[in-house]
Amino acid sequence: MANLIVTLISIAVILSGVSLIAQGSFKSMGDLSDDWKQMEVRSGDISRTEIEVVSHHHHSNQVDIVIENSGQTPLNDFMAWDVVVEYYQSDGTYHQLWFPYTSAYPPGDNQWSVEGIFRNDSGTQSEVYQPGILNPAEYVIIRAKVNPTYNNNGRNHIIIGTPNGVTVSTMF
Repeated sequence: MANLIVTLISIAVILSGVSLIAQGSFKSMGDLSDDWKQMEVRSGDISRTEIEVVSHHHHSNQVDIVIENSGQTPLNDFMAWDVVVEYYQSDGTYHQLWFPYTSAYPPGDNQWSVEGIFRNDSGTQSEVYQPGILNPAEYVIIRAKVNPTYNNNGRNHIIIGTPNGVTVSTMF
């Protein structure tokens, strides 16, 4: 009789252990499945995102970059964009700086802002559809203000990255 009670308790412990392990496995598989779906959505966004530098103009200590959204994904949330400027001063001092976004235009020293979003690359036709969002086939003009002033030797570099990781760069 004592062996029977010990056996029943052992079986109960084994069954509850297997049940806990199964529950943990099912939850892990569910979490993995959700993460996989999120990765596919992000990967799809990245593959549909494409930006191109159309032109750039620099004067004094400011750089204006015209970027076209040539992909299929609308872009906004400029606060999450990254702008990195690598430049040389006239004395040869090298700088590599990340510029924070400011909604104020024109930007302050070592900041960048959006002049506007336009339907053409010259900035003469304002956007009409979804203001504030860079839709496909629209152009954004970004201004970065560099301090100390850069050497105008063409060896300076600006890199712009969207929140989903797509980047574009140009020399100025």
